[in-house]
Amino acid sequence: MARFEVVGNNIGAMICALELANKGNQVRLINPLPFWGSHLVGNKVDGQKFDFGRIMYDFFSYNNDNTSDIKTYDAHVRNDVGRFYSHIRKYIESHIEVNEMSTPQMYFNGEMVDDFLFADSLAVLSEFDEVTKTKIKAELEIIVNGDRSLHASNKRNPSQEFMNTDFAIVSEANHGKTLHQMLIAPYLDKILESKNPELCAQYHRIPWVPLYYPETLLSNFTESPQELPKPKFHYPTAGYFAIIIEELERLIKEHKNIEIINDKVVAVKIGESFTVQLKCQELNATNLIWGGDQEQLALALGTEMAPIETRKLPITFTFIRLRSEAVKRQFSVLVVVDEDEIPFRITNQTNCSGRNDEFTKLVIECNPTQLAKGAKENGCYEKDLVTQSLISMGIIETPDVIETLAIKRVDKTIRIPNRKNEEIFNHYYKSLTSHKGNIIQLGSSTDFVAISINDQILQGLRIAEKYG
Repeated sequence: MARFEVVGNNIGAMICALELANKGNQVRLINPLPFWGSHLVGNKVDGQKFDFGRIMYDFFSYNNDNTSDIKTYDAHVRNDVGRFYSHIRKYIESHIEVNEMSTPQMYFNGEMVDDFLFADSLAVLSEFDEVTKTKIKAELEIIVNGDRSLHASNKRNPSQEFMNTDFAIVSEANHGKTLHQMLIAPYLDKILESKNPELCAQYHRIPWVPLYYPETLLSNFTESPQELPKPKFHYPTAGYFAIIIEELERLIKEHKNIEIINDKVVAVKIGESFTVQLKCQELNATNLIWGGDQEQLALALGTEMAPIETRKLPITFTFIRLRSEAVKRQFSVLVVVDEDEIPFRITNQTNCSGRNDEFTKLVIECNPTQLAKGAKENGCYEKDLVTQSLISMGIIETPDVIETLAIKRVDKTIRIPNRKNEEIFNHYYKSLTSHKGNIIQLGSSTDFVAISINDQILQGLRIAEKYG
């Protein structure tokens, strides 16, 4: 019977510890925080459980193969996690019940259409006026018959030129300038305060912006439009995402092979085995699994720290609860492209879950700087500006229908996929490779883009399968 020390409180660390224990191993799970699940734990307002923005299960992938061996998963291969979506779905559905969500929507020119940015719907192309359609088509015809050095197909095996070119330029090279500036640039500006932010093109799905083939887009201006398979997103029927964290926490606490240690790792020393120095005690570990950030592990090992800190996306979340009858426009997730509206995304948790509850929970995401600036210019509170946008978009009619409203700013969510952050990651990866001995890593320290919920779930399952 082997012993494992697992450090971390995210879903990957929880699954890893639980599945190792299920295989008969003794596990000490070290949680440095007073809660479980990292950001998936959500936020509680007046006793109601809200998510931190749009969090859902994505079980759709073009390379899904339910015969793939989990042990062959490679976090360094782009979208390799997609091969295992059937495994991930099976695992999740063995613990909680999920609902297939309605297609996410996009708010554009005052209308709601199936989303173009991350739900792979091209329906919005038919919403343009004839002059705009003609312009977009002409641009796409030039692109299709031109140079292919920045073609979207390069994201499979990116060339050096493709990798060194910012996303906005690559987007225009595939979508055309008009389409990019009408649908994509405004969304980037809402999130990152720039219509041309520094973003790596091959990592475009991290901030959930598209990179379509120009041939696919052009076909939609002909008599033979190419239709893309629609991703099918899922959400817990319980009405909040943290239900999976609660279930895993229950199983962990009840498991006879798991010892929970609530303490923070201060230092890790490598010898014939590992010495893990906590604030309150010292542990000897033969098999050490690290579920935290690279920076935390580098600090614990005493290796060289990067000269600058990883830049992460700041978001202001507004949590609203109101009677369901007061919600005038229904959607699961609404991506807001219109520049006149302050939110960049709204999630209706109740609609996502498929529940017919008396009350509805909405989570509105805004850029903190833009929200604060807009409130100041309008001489109102931030919550009032968010409410005004809901009224302007026809989601509610008056402010007095809102029964609960709370705002929370989070300065560090996901790391922004730009070159500086990638250089920081590579600095730590190289440093830790030479110093970490046989420490097994999972989560955001595994690969620069291996940060999705699916990646974490699969990493936890893979480690248990390979080492358990």
